[in-house]
Amino acid sequence: MLLCLGSFPLSAQPVVQPLLAWDAVAKEVTVVRGQANAVATFSVTNKAKHDIVIQNVSTSCGCSVASLPAKPWKLAPGDHGEITVTTDLRGKRGVLAKSVFVIASTGLNVLSLKVLIKEPATLPVANGERAKNQEQARLDRQAVFKGDCAKCHAEPTRGKLGKELFDGLWNLSRGGTAG
Repeated sequence: MLLCLGSFPLSAQPVVQPLLAWDAVAKEVTVVRGQANAVATFSVTNKAKHDIVIQNVSTSCGCSVASLPAKPWKLAPGDHGEITVTTDLRGKRGVLAKSVFVIASTGLNVLSLKVLIKEPATLPVANGERAKNQEQARLDRQAVFKGDCAKCHAEPTRGKLGKELFDGLWNLSRGGTAG
């Protein structure tokens, strides 16, 4: 037995609105090789008429970490907040694609992050001069802290301590900047 109650055009079908509204479900971040991390922030708003609880957030690999304001994180109707995703870029080049899995009381939300790692600008030293400077540094290990070499190798780290100093020196050693 077939019962037909009528036909409705597609436009008359109810539209289901997402209960969690994201500023974007996919983001792209561009960084220069040598930077320690790439950071992206996803903003979310509870559009439901009831509380939504975000129980957990995980990422597709261990080099990315997602941070929540609290765990579990309760969003009342109309509340909004941010999830920050930090990706460790050490030893990485090119394009990275990451997924962020948001487990909420309303189900799974999958966010995407694309990190474009650009090569740093060429060094302001001509090849012949660079070879001369490298030979000078081979003979005098302190040469990078003197004269023109200090502009790139020492001055960018001035006033930095601890992790910030280490990260700056690590970046410099790989052709990046200490910033």
